[in-house]
Parts: sequence; structure tokens; C-alpha cells
Amino acid sequence: MKYLPARYIAFVLSIVGMVVFAGFASFHSMSIVGISAGWIAAGFAVLVAIGVWDILQTRHALRRNYPILANLRFILEKVRPEIRQYFLESDLDGTPFNRIKRAVVYQRAKMQLETRPFGTQQDVYGEGYEWLTHSLAPAEVSSIMVDEEAHSMDVVVEEEQLAQSIGRAGQNVRLASELTGWELNIMTVDQASQKNQVESSTFKALFMERLDVDEEVADILVQEGFSTLEEVAYVPINEMLEIESFDEETVNELRARARNALLTEAIKSEESVENAAEDLLNMQGMDNQTARLLASKGVTTVQALADLAVDDLTELTGIEAERAKELIMTARAPWFE
Repeated sequence: MKYLPARYIAFVLSIVGMVVFAGFASFHSMSIVGISAGWIAAGFAVLVAIGVWDILQTRHALRRNYPILANLRFILEKVRPEIRQYFLESDLDGTPFNRIKRAVVYQRAKMQLETRPFGTQQDVYGEGYEWLTHSLAPAEVSSIMVDEEAHSMDVVVEEEQLAQSIGRAGQNVRLASELTGWELNIMTVDQASQKNQVESSTFKALFMERLDVDEEVADILVQEGFSTLEEVAYVPINEMLEIESFDEETVNELRARARNALLTEAIKSEESVENAAEDLLNMQGMDNQTARLLASKGVTTVQALADLAVDDLTELTGIEAERAKELIMTARAPWFE
């Protein structure tokens, strides 16, 4: 005798349940948890009907081999996105747009505040997180040119996205600047090209004048990315030797000229600092080292020192706040005489 295959158990149990509870409903007024036997029999009858349909249909082999049970698989397949979205996914996992990005779009569409206090769920220090481009989203950044000395960035976008990246009344770029701590200059591709041309002309003129070279050599230096005399003088010699247009003799000559120009400039700067510091040294409580430091930062007179705030002086020179306050008050003493 062959045993009933396990895959038909749900179908057989449904038949048995229908028959049993139909019998109870016919001969006894019986209920289970407040539900009459007739309704329970009707429920099993629905399952039996589903099982019969599963066996007779030819579209899905899974349903034909596993009547009733196989329908659970299709039900779960249909509700899987909702289960994943509401029970399993975090706010950062959805694709192509996660829940956080969708919320921003919905709130902006409704003219509501889209920012959220107390930070972000995103790992802003994680690999691949481009903080500046995220700050300017949804505008797409074409390129970024960094000026570390000026602590500024030129952010290049397509012309049609310029207004979007700047934002209403400059809100986007202002917030991005606050987030990054850098001064941001938003410009189009054409504007960036024009600026590069102007800068290239400036660098070329600098090299022609200070290195005493012709326009062709200056052009090559600019094209290779050189923009200061310091770079020409102190960049590793192997990098300059990689320039096809320069041989070793030319490289050595350019480096020597750049170093001589820098030395001459340093001597002139030192002399100007010493001359400028003389006025400061006449002030009570001023020492030579502090006077030279102030003069090197452009503070060359007692009056210029008096015009500064304590925070400005400490930020400019790194002098401690107490010492900066003392110097400024001494410089301002003539005001009260």
C-alpha cells in the first residue's frame, strides 16, 4: 500500500475538515471560539475548491504538485516588497531612491521643510561618501577645482543646473559652504573655462617675467600644471624630467632660476618686514618676534593693530587671546588720552 504523498496533506486535511464540520453543522448546533461549525465547514470548502483548481490547472507545476500550499509562495511573493520596505529595510537601503531621499522629494513638493535636526543616518566618513557633491544634490557636479591656500573650491556644473545648485537666494551653496567649511564658487563650464584661461595667462606672465623664459617654455609649464615658482623650484626633479619638451639641462636651469627668484623675493620681503616692524617696536610691551610676526601678516603700524578685534588677531597670528587683548589695548591707549 502506498502512502499518501506529503505534498497532498493540506488538500486532504481540507477535505476531512469540510466533511467533519459539515456533519457537525447538520446534526449539532456546535461552535468553536464563537464560530459556528457551518462557517468553519464553508472555510474548508473554499480551501478544497482552491486545491481542486490547483490540481486541474496546467499553468503552474508547483501548484499542481503542492495544491493549496503552493499558493502561500505566490502570496508571499506579492507582499515581499511591502514586507521588505516596512519591516526589513532601513531608511538607507531602498533602490533606486532610499526612504530618506524620497522623503526629501515629497516634502519639497509640498513646500515643507525638508531638513531634519540632530544629524544624519548616513556614514559621512565612509568610503565613497563625496561630501561636497552630496551637499549640492540633486545638482550634478561636473568637476571641482580646489585651492587649498585660499581654502576655496570652484564647483563646476552645467549651465542648466546653475540655478538649482545655487538655490533660492543662494540657500544651497550657503548651506553647502557651512557644511564643508570651505568657500564655494559655483560656476558653469564656460565660466570655468574662461577663468582657467585668465589664470593660465597670469601664470604664463609670471614665469616669463620671473624665470626669464620665452612664451613657449612658459606655456609648457602651465600646461603641465605648474602655477607657482615654488612648484618649479622644489617639485621632485623626476616629475619635471617626465616632461617630453624638457631635457635634464633645461630642468636644472629652470629649477635654479626659480630658486634664485624665490631667494631674491624672500630677501626683499625680510627687508620690508623689518622696516614695517620698526613702528610696532616703538609700542610699549612689543617684542621683536611679535613685531615681525605682525608685520609679516600685514599689520605694519600701531594704528592697524588698534583697529583689530581680539578674535581677528588670534586667528591671523595664532597669538593667545590674553596676549592679543593686551597688545590691542596698548595700541588703543592713545585713543583715550
